[in-house]
Amino acid sequence: MDSHHASLGRRTLEEIRQKRAAQRLSKTSSGPDLSEIPIPTAGIRKSESENRLSETDVGALYSQLKELQKKNADMEERNKMLYSKLQTKEAENESLEARLNVLEQNTVPSLRKALKEIAMEKDAAVVSREDLSAQVRTLKKRVKEAEEEQYRAEEDAASLRAELNSIQQQTMGTSFVGVSPDQVLEKEMAKLKLELQKESMLRQQEQQRIAEEQTRVASLMSEKQELEQKISALSSGASEASESSQKVFSVEDKEMLEKQLHDMAVALERLESSRQKLLMEIDNQSSEIEKLFEENSNLSASYQESINISKQWENQVKECLKQNVELREALDKLRTEQAGTLSRVSPEVQANGSPGTETLSLKSELAKEQSRAESLSAQVLQLSAQLQQTTQAYNGLMRVYKPVLRNIESSLIKLKQDGSVAVAHGGPSAFRRDLDPNALRLSRRKTFISLLRNCKNIAQIPPIHAKIIRTFHGQDAFVVFELIRICSTLDSTDYAYDVFRYVSNPNVYLYTAMIDGFVSSNRFSDGVALYRRMIHDYVLPDNYVITSVLKACDLEECREVHGHVLKLGFGSSRSVRLKLMEVYGRYGELADAKKVFDEMPERDEVAATVMINCYSESGYMKEALELFKDVKVKDTVCWTAMIDGLVRNKEMNKALELFREMQMENVSVNEFTAVCVLSACSDLGALELGRWVHSFVESQRIKLSNFVGNALINMYSRCGDINEAKRVFKRMVDKDVVSYNTIISGLAMHGESFEAIKEFRDMVNRGFRPNQVSLVALLNACSHGGLLDIGIEVFNSMERVFDVEPQIEHYGCVVDLLGRVGRLEEAYRFIENMPMEPDHIMLGALLSACKIHGNVELGEKVAKRLIESEESDSGTYVLLSNIYASSGKWKESNEIRGSMRDSGIDKEPGCSTIEVDNQIHEFLVGDTTHPEKEAIYQRLQELVRVLRFDDVMLYINDM
Repeated sequence: MDSHHASLGRRTLEEIRQKRAAQRLSKTSSGPDLSEIPIPTAGIRKSESENRLSETDVGALYSQLKELQKKNADMEERNKMLYSKLQTKEAENESLEARLNVLEQNTVPSLRKALKEIAMEKDAAVVSREDLSAQVRTLKKRVKEAEEEQYRAEEDAASLRAELNSIQQQTMGTSFVGVSPDQVLEKEMAKLKLELQKESMLRQQEQQRIAEEQTRVASLMSEKQELEQKISALSSGASEASESSQKVFSVEDKEMLEKQLHDMAVALERLESSRQKLLMEIDNQSSEIEKLFEENSNLSASYQESINISKQWENQVKECLKQNVELREALDKLRTEQAGTLSRVSPEVQANGSPGTETLSLKSELAKEQSRAESLSAQVLQLSAQLQQTTQAYNGLMRVYKPVLRNIESSLIKLKQDGSVAVAHGGPSAFRRDLDPNALRLSRRKTFISLLRNCKNIAQIPPIHAKIIRTFHGQDAFVVFELIRICSTLDSTDYAYDVFRYVSNPNVYLYTAMIDGFVSSNRFSDGVALYRRMIHDYVLPDNYVITSVLKACDLEECREVHGHVLKLGFGSSRSVRLKLMEVYGRYGELADAKKVFDEMPERDEVAATVMINCYSESGYMKEALELFKDVKVKDTVCWTAMIDGLVRNKEMNKALELFREMQMENVSVNEFTAVCVLSACSDLGALELGRWVHSFVESQRIKLSNFVGNALINMYSRCGDINEAKRVFKRMVDKDVVSYNTIISGLAMHGESFEAIKEFRDMVNRGFRPNQVSLVALLNACSHGGLLDIGIEVFNSMERVFDVEPQIEHYGCVVDLLGRVGRLEEAYRFIENMPMEPDHIMLGALLSACKIHGNVELGEKVAKRLIESEESDSGTYVLLSNIYASSGKWKESNEIRGSMRDSGIDKEPGCSTIEVDNQIHEFLVGDTTHPEKEAIYQRLQELVRVLRFDDVMLYINDM
């Protein structure tokens, strides 16, 4: 456009000059007579005869002719020299351009390759750091388990001492059989020593790996220095070339070479800036690698500390073993003393001579003592067996029910102590007879319920279930209710239903738990079928069953349950009425919902909120606003529901006005209100208002939960402030998959593709599993950055790596990516080979790519397919018309416009919004509805006049 104005200005200037020359010529022709002006040749004629010149005049003319010939020869020689100089300069320029091309083709790719390698090394260092951290955590866990084993060993040693003291007091010197050593503890010690050896070997391997990483980084640093030297040499060569190209030329040469030299300088500056940028990125990567090595050294120190703790624990275990050995020695000593007593008795008997009554009495006493010793030995063996069984049960429970380890351990110690007392007073049977059966049943029930509530996965359920069946035969309602509830919570509804089926005559609470399980697992038909079976079995439902089954009902089933409600007399229940209104509103039956609402005896703000949600879901915002105004006491939930309804129905300005009224009413704001307002700001692009909402959230000390944080990231990303979105993301403590999806989408929207890929890697490294939205965001990032190879690799690995089946959104991203890089035919073949039919969004993206790249033939094909699908709008016709116009086919372009008019298809008017003083103003093309339209259009005309004047001044300057 600027060159066109310049050429037009030059033509106008030539016309003006020609007009002025013509005017001067006309003035000269109309001036004084030319005959009065003296002519130099007149004197010559007067001094000579009629047709002859004097000899002096002829010589002068001849000398002038020679001088002119000489000047002409000099000019020709000078022109030849200038032409030769021009050819040499053109050759030099071509060589410089070739060198620049070589630099761009060789240096920049090598730098990018080096940067990519450094990024790969950084990722490897991050992975190694994560592995080392996991190993340290595992070691700490094992140390903790070792401490618990030590505690158990100390308890066993204490119990052994107590048993030894009791046996010494009861036997009074008689012999007994000692308790065998604790072989389980020795085995555990051997296992722990083996694990410690393995950990030390792993630590040595990790140190070797770190050393290899350090050498690799050192080699990368040396390669980086070599690259810097090469780049500096290339830049110096380029600077010398530019200096050689800037020699003093003549005026004619400078005019011809000035543009080429300027282009070369710009290319050199661009190459230098890209080099500096790559060097900065390499330095940043190097600093991050150094930080990773520092973290690895810290992890090594913590690993060494864990080894020291393990050694201390090993020493303590050795002390326990030493105490056990001392106890065994004491038992052996008692045996020897008993044998000595028997040996002293026999000589005395022999010295007395004849076997009299004293001998018989001694023999009877000896027999009694032996029988007593045997009974005591039997009791000791029984206690040892009980102790071994208790230890095995304790080990099994510790592995399965670790969260309640301390409580179970104290219960087992108490049970062991009670068992020893029961044996001394008649055995375990007498002890069990003394207990209350109801108290024992209640205690077992509490124990099982506590165990069930501490289960973290479904694999822990079957052992407890087996114990429940052996204890209660699976018929205790309280325990079965908790078992069904926990199984449903752990996403194992089938297991919960198997438990439910084997209960004879289930009560209403078990039905409630099972129906809740089906509903929470989205098995709505199973929940309704179980409700019908409940009615068939004459089990009277309560309010909880009704509200639970209504969540699973469609419209007809809701009417059926509504009939049951009226027959069974639950019509006055407030919770049932609210749930009925919610279901009717979900299916658009506003008349039925309004009828239930009108029949409520007390229509408070909660009921009004539910009815407002019903109106909002069906798009009846006028009725919703009228009902909202009629509510006398509005709480935060009611205000939030109304604002959310306006946002969902795309009435953003009204939502913001209602939020201002909420502030004027001094109603407190919760995180849901903030999210609704932030969504409105995102759709309107109201950045300043969104910032004010952000500051308001912080001033109200509303917790920056994932719910609020994700809304802030989305608002800042869509309003153009991606840096603030990054800051909010970094401040979030407990990020989830939605948080990563939001920031990746925002980075993709702003063209920061590599940053988006980095965040995706961080999400995977932190253990989050990408979903369909994550991969759509990643493919969009590749599309906006033109990363074709990465995008195709991500698409091909979706199902294999992430177990996500590609949907039409993922196919659309690939089509957009291929269209952006100009591979239009490949994109069309990709659409034809899809397993599903393309939608109008995908075909529209390909049509836009055809317009950008000027592919008229493929554009016609895609547009025809769009029009035949009956999903096209005015944009399809406009795009096709623009494709024809850009390729010079004005006839076809006008025909498309005419077909639009004939078909009654109108192009949607453009819309623009502007934010002034936290107020959003919206304008359409030809809009005259604004209250200040006269002042706006007056100001617009003034701006148009100023712009036209500036255009004229620019035009004159170009002249």
